[in-house]
Amino acid sequence: MACLRWHINNPDGGRLIAAYRHHGVEIPKGLEQPELKDVEYYYWLAFCDVSGDRQDGGTIPWTAIRRYWEVDGFGDFPSLKKIIGVLDSVVIESRKRKEGG
Repeated sequence: MACLRWHINNPDGGRLIAAYRHHGVEIPKGLEQPELKDVEYYYWLAFCDVSGDRQDGGTIPWTAIRRYWEVDGFGDFPSLKKIIGVLDSVVIESRKRKEGG
């Protein structure tokens, strides 16, 4: 979650960090990207895979998450559904802010 929020709040963060490194300047604390743990990486991949199933900018359907879990998922379905739902809500909130709503 922290990585997703970081990417949303710092869309140019990667370029800024690269520029700091290129010039040998210390990266400011607030700009440091949080590390993605292994298990978070798998949830992130699952989120990316099912994101294309969203309809008209709405939420990702639970049926898409269930299909993913049945084929490629890990752990238990309720946890996967909850985590993808949280990630999805962060993305939707970000889009609404960008659109001014």
